Amino acid sequence: RLTALLGRGGATSAYRATDGSSELVLKVLHDQLSGDPLLRERFRRELLAARLVSHPGLARAFDLVEEGGRLALAME
Repeated sequence: RLTALLGRGGATSAYRATDGSSELVLKVLHDQLSGDPLLRERFRRELLAARLVSHPGLARAFDLVEEGGRLALAME
């Protein structure tokens, strides 16, 4: 469940969200870009790259989720 818009960029918007009792951030690819296979692949690679980095100052990336054609990166 999305609870608040945190910010918007050229390709994505970030939302505060809840999943049961957990709070997380969803970085959502804009609707008009969701159908582009190249951008979808870049988004998937972003998840893979983020999983390789571990630092207390960086949010962990959990997974890619898709609902209703919208692709989102679930983050700490």
